[in-house]
Amino acid sequence: MPQEPSPRDLADTAPDPTGPEAALAAERSLLRTLIDTLPDYVYAKDAQSRFMLANESVCRVMGTTPEDVVGKTDFDFFPEAVAAQYYADEQAVMRSGQPLINKEEPVPDREGRERWILTTKIPLRDGEGKVVGLIGVGRDITELREAEAARERLTEELAARATQLQTAAEVSRAASSILETEELLRQSVALIRERFGLYYVGIFLLDESGRQAVLRAGTGEAGRQMMATGHKLEVGGTSMIGWCIANRQARIALDVGQDAVRFENPFLPKTRSEMALPLISRGQPIGAMTIQSTQEAAFSQEDITVLQTMADQLANAIANARLLDTLAQERGLLRTLIDNIPDYVFFKDRQSRILINNKAHAVTLFGAPSPEEVVGKTDFDFFPRELAEQYYADEQGLMARGEALVDIEERSVKPDGSETWHLTTKIPLRDSEGKVVGLVGIARDITERKRVEQERERLLEQVQEHARREERLNAIAARLQEHTDIAALLQIAVEELGEALGARVGRVRLSVPEQEGQGNGGPSAGA
Repeated sequence: MPQEPSPRDLADTAPDPTGPEAALAAERSLLRTLIDTLPDYVYAKDAQSRFMLANESVCRVMGTTPEDVVGKTDFDFFPEAVAAQYYADEQAVMRSGQPLINKEEPVPDREGRERWILTTKIPLRDGEGKVVGLIGVGRDITELREAEAARERLTEELAARATQLQTAAEVSRAASSILETEELLRQSVALIRERFGLYYVGIFLLDESGRQAVLRAGTGEAGRQMMATGHKLEVGGTSMIGWCIANRQARIALDVGQDAVRFENPFLPKTRSEMALPLISRGQPIGAMTIQSTQEAAFSQEDITVLQTMADQLANAIANARLLDTLAQERGLLRTLIDNIPDYVFFKDRQSRILINNKAHAVTLFGAPSPEEVVGKTDFDFFPRELAEQYYADEQGLMARGEALVDIEERSVKPDGSETWHLTTKIPLRDSEGKVVGLVGIARDITERKRVEQERERLLEQVQEHARREERLNAIAARLQEHTDIAALLQIAVEELGEALGARVGRVRLSVPEQEGQGNGGPSAGA
């Protein structure tokens, strides 16, 4: 009859909690926690580009799970052309042993929408240095590209506004220096057409009866021919010019073929968009300007596989050796992974002392020679006390509550004193019993994004400031146009300049040549 094992026998065969099995399990848990916390796409593939592990971000994009993705390839999830490109890139990396760094490439999500990923793929080597696969890290830069596109659009809008203001100023200068009407009209239409790259610009003025709008200036050969034939349009008739004068408001045709109220001009066959603007003086229409383009709608308003090893008591030594080898490989995988992530990655104990961190965190942020130099230290060793106290309070709070801090914008200071901004996530790290024993932190440098946002705000303020100036200039011009008396004009000029300059007292004095028998003098105005 077989004899039952004694308690001593059982103790001799139980796993050693301090041995390599426990260390391997801890390393696996650490790796899993890290990669599933990362918002970036993290994965490892074998030499045939089959997935060995992938984090939650990768699996969400492909509509699968970390368990189901193992052994599959990109051809199981993406269109053939996209998957073929990924495969070609990966095979090239593994053949050459050279990494693919920061390649921008489009990736379709589950809904078929195109997103842009900044991808890095690094050869994975075994203990003998042989390439046995690769590690991939991808960052979704769709929002950054959109922000850059928005900034470019805003810059273009600002440039367009600046051109408009410059042209307005030049027309204003022409109006104040050219006394001959025909020359003023001619220079104005030429200036507007040139600055805005338009097809045609023309100015109509009402005739004495007020019933006909006569072309008084037009650009190009079409303008010359129409002027020669005495081109005129009826006010309120079947033309945009006539309509805008009669209704005293602008009329825009983004597609001239669909506007019923428009005169088909045989001299301007390439017109696709047209805008008619009424010319109103002292409340009364005196004519209109036509602006035409050859383009339609030319006038716009503005995202692991876990290894499992089992050993029996008959092969304990061999199992331990294998486990130690696996442990070394996974340590190498973890280190390769985190050291090639541009984000700052760190693990801290219950006292907020650094246990593990990556090169970006140690070298880029702290200015340390290597990650090993930072182990055991705290934020108080690197940051100003005010910042370190804030970081410490946040970390102790989250570990006490057992709740994560997600996407917190934090200000930081580099060793050279430059200010940076980070988007930080800190998550409690728990042991096998669920007790919080530290935290995992990931911080992404968003300094450039903040700079883009600040630049966008600055550009917007410039646009608004230009608009306020333009409004002010229009208001002054309107006041001046209401008067013909020189004394009244001078008085308005003094008042407007005083208000603009913040002056309490202002005076304008005009002198005329001394006449025989008369002293110096002339009209003056003051405020």
